Amino acid sequence: MLDSVDAALRQIELAQAGTDQIVMPADATPLDFLKAVYLNAAVPLSTRIRAGVAAAQYCHPKLSVVASPDSPAFFAERLEAQLRRTKLIEHQPQPFRRRV
Repeated sequence: MLDSVDAALRQIELAQAGTDQIVMPADATPLDFLKAVYLNAAVPLSTRIRAGVAAAQYCHPKLSVVASPDSPAFFAERLEAQLRRTKLIEHQPQPFRRRV
């Protein structure tokens, strides 16, 4: 009976060892590999989630702001125009008087 249990355990280990391998073509990109990992149900869920998170930044576009000034004086011109539009409030502070 001990031999049959050992044989059964070896068969299970061999079956599980074969499911963790991912076969990829030679021209596969890193993104293809990550997709193969997160789509493989035999891979543990935590590994699949990490692969999905890593692949997401390459699958979905990221919004960003890019400034491209027309000339070197671009920033200075815009700053001066904004200062002309801004109204400054001038105030002279009154001396502090204590109330008795």
